[in-house]
Amino acid sequence: MKNGLIFTLYGNINYGNKLQNFAVQELLKNKNIESYTVVFEESINMKRIMKDFIKFFIPKYRKKIIKDRKRKKEFKKFDNNILKIKKRKINNMKIDYYFIGSDQVWNPNDTQSNKIVKFINEATVEKKVKTISISASIAAEDIPDTNKNEYIKHFSRIDYISVREEQAKSLIEKYTERQDVEVVLDPTMLVDIKIWKEYQQKPTVFDIYNKSNKKYVLLYFLGKINEERYDVINDFANKNGCEIINILDYNSPYYTCEPMNFLWLIDNASFVFTDSFHSCVFSILFKKKFIVFDRLGRTNNMSSRIKNLLDIFKLNNNIYNGSIDEKKIMSDYSSVNKIIKKEKEKFEKYLDEALNDK
Repeated sequence: MKNGLIFTLYGNINYGNKLQNFAVQELLKNKNIESYTVVFEESINMKRIMKDFIKFFIPKYRKKIIKDRKRKKEFKKFDNNILKIKKRKINNMKIDYYFIGSDQVWNPNDTQSNKIVKFINEATVEKKVKTISISASIAAEDIPDTNKNEYIKHFSRIDYISVREEQAKSLIEKYTERQDVEVVLDPTMLVDIKIWKEYQQKPTVFDIYNKSNKKYVLLYFLGKINEERYDVINDFANKNGCEIINILDYNSPYYTCEPMNFLWLIDNASFVFTDSFHSCVFSILFKKKFIVFDRLGRTNNMSSRIKNLLDIFKLNNNIYNGSIDEKKIMSDYSSVNKIIKKEKEKFEKYLDEALNDK
């Protein structure tokens, strides 16, 4: 069995981030590769620690801080499913491959992304280890002049490049002479659905707060939910006899759910409302009806990667346009299954060529 290092964003309490990390390890396991996710140790931020300490004694902040601590604890349980290695320990390993991705590993505005780029640039000078990106994302309109040269050098040193969206392919080809960049699905869509069904877990709080096993709609918004949107969703839920589970509302008992609970909640929802890429991904995989909204409250709403995903599967009617028309939303997923099968074959061909090329 060969060894590989995975370089991706790590340390988040974000469902999509954790599930894509798990998915990459599963895909590599199928190729007889033992892979370890590299953890860049962060320096202690005393200013942040003191700020949180003071907030804890202010009643309006205390409840959320306690809930956040519990949520992090639940995510750490899931982390046991991911093989990890501290950056300082990797020099003693025999390494056959570097894998970059998935997630926003090339977001030039992210500190951790910049660390990955710098590390790979330095490592590929010292010794030649085959470097392969797996459905990596830039998640930016362009690369700022401040670190453009570092990124261009990085893209030139990767042996095989696959990205998650057309925009990333265009940017890389714009700044390099490469014409071999592949666009592939997110790794969570390339893992066999049986794996996600096997690992998903019913939240323990579900039976406590939903004793009558009532239907529910799931809300997962990384941005804000304004009053107009909430009213539309609430009206839809009432008309369809559903409860609302807003998993990122810290007042909700579901706020502390870990990633495999998240999968169960999507799989068993009557409807999903979201502004999140990975909520769309798992709604598609589990054949759920869903509506995706533009993200509010952030300068980068990440709409390009969601739009690219919906374009691939011809699900543009699932974009919120001011009203919800169930008749136009995908309910027959037979064509989606064919596309996933084709995309899996495309990725298998890419990965086999990357791994076996001398």
